[in-house]
Amino acid sequence: MSLTTNTFFTILGLPDSFLSNDPETWSADKNYKSAEKIVQSITVVNDAAERGVKLIQDFNTIPTKNEEQKQFLLQVVQEHCKLYPESKKSTVIAGLHLAADNSKDDPSPPEYVDSD
Repeated sequence: MSLTTNTFFTILGLPDSFLSNDPETWSADKNYKSAEKIVQSITVVNDAAERGVKLIQDFNTIPTKNEEQKQFLLQVVQEHCKLYPESKKSTVIAGLHLAADNSKDDPSPPEYVDSD
């Protein structure tokens, strides 16, 4: 049994004694049946994909009709994803603190883009 398999069973609190038996006999094992029932009841969700779809839906409803502004906004979002690939609040906050610290060294104001 691999570490990943062991971790899977441990996290879900599933019985794993049947794993040492011949797979041909698993369907008759009560621990296998119990684990199978639990695993089949789990709903799998692709959070990253759902967030991506929501982001594009929101992006398409922004008030500006200026295509150049939309392209700029998309580039900002793309850069943000590169800087914070984990998409965790803690990662973003740490990055903002780092950016704030770096801005102390560079007092120039951020570039302003007119939003016609």
